[in-house]
Amino acid sequence: MQDSTRTSRNRRRARRSPAVIFAVVFLALLAAWNYIVAPRFPANPRRTDLSGGALITTERGLGPFYSSEDLEHARILVIGDSRAHHGIVVDEFAKAGLGRAAVIWGSGAQLLQLLPELRSYPARRVVVSLSPLSIYAERNPEFDAVLATIQGMSPEKIDFLLNDWLDVHRRGATFVLGTKSWRRSWFYEANPSRNNATYRRRLRESTRLRRTAATTELRDMLRGLARDGWEFVCVRLPLSRQLLRIEERAYPSAFFDQLCSNLEVPFLDYSRSEYDTHDGTHLAADDSARFSADLASTLRDVMGW
Repeated sequence: MQDSTRTSRNRRRARRSPAVIFAVVFLALLAAWNYIVAPRFPANPRRTDLSGGALITTERGLGPFYSSEDLEHARILVIGDSRAHHGIVVDEFAKAGLGRAAVIWGSGAQLLQLLPELRSYPARRVVVSLSPLSIYAERNPEFDAVLATIQGMSPEKIDFLLNDWLDVHRRGATFVLGTKSWRRSWFYEANPSRNNATYRRRLRESTRLRRTAATTELRDMLRGLARDGWEFVCVRLPLSRQLLRIEERAYPSAFFDQLCSNLEVPFLDYSRSEYDTHDGTHLAADDSARFSADLASTLRDVMGW
């Protein structure tokens, strides 16, 4: 009887051994990847984490908009489109002694949509990310009409309403892992000219009148918020040389200077600064941290924040 029990235990132990060995080997390989292999990959250009943050429910039903941190307790807000989301690392503001910061952003969002949401919070300091498409960009009216119906709905209901539209946007934000680009850019192959054609189309000459009208409305909106106690600094984030030339055909360099001068708002222009992007318009991950540290130092030492 004892021999039978001992044999049964040995069999169970033998069955467990491969699983234990596999687990140990897997954990060892994972540790080797994290601490030996991963640090040897080239740092740039790596793509910023695309997690959006907390979803903001807006009274006007626009969006989707996101906040990177707790808006109630942030001392500084950064507001803009995906260029701001990729370019601003809020931890660098805290390291510079500026306190907590949060980014309010939306993919393709325009400032005329985002700025009214500030009135939901107490007045404070705001970094406004200026770019041509954040002032005016043509949108798909059918998609906007669908987005206007989703306030307060569950994710399942949103999926049902958006149907193919949401799938299209999901696919647009999904990138296939390709081993051929591992050595160059952490599973994502950088292409600084990726968005050039899109920007040429969206900033074509036929949009000039609508862009001018949006600029006037933006100026009035910023003036109104300033009267209510909001303090602004406008910033133009770094981008590729090719994309900068495309943007300047629609918005010459002096345009943003003049806009901010009329508002008596400081303007910091980093559009020609030496930072890497992974697609021409969005900063690479390591460079976004470096840029954020430089911006935070300027806000502290020059702007007195």
